[in-house]
Amino acid sequence: MPVQYAAGVLKEHQHTRSAAGLFDVSHMGQTMLRPRSERVEDAAQALERLVAADIVALSPGRQRYTVFTTETGGIIDDLMVANFGDHLFLIVNAACKAGDIVHLRTPAVGRL
Repeated sequence: MPVQYAAGVLKEHQHTRSAAGLFDVSHMGQTMLRPRSERVEDAAQALERLVAADIVALSPGRQRYTVFTTETGGIIDDLMVANFGDHLFLIVNAACKAGDIVHLRTPAVGRL
């Protein structure tokens, strides 16, 4: 991701809004949530305790951008959640991935 786009930030923004944009996430933290119950809905319900998004309604093959929140509603970090049908796939900030994984293991979610 370059610091400056050749055509300028405004042109890049307009192109993304009117057509499409790509963002390479291969350098970011990636993890799968596989519930012990083997029901992806259980993982979605547990994850909803930590994020500000409706994950239960996320259809298979779809992805949602959201944020990890604190118990008081503050924002810890942003992430993407994808529903793969039998599991959820999370993409978290590379610089914060260790802390994000610790947050996933909090008592609010329990052990998925």
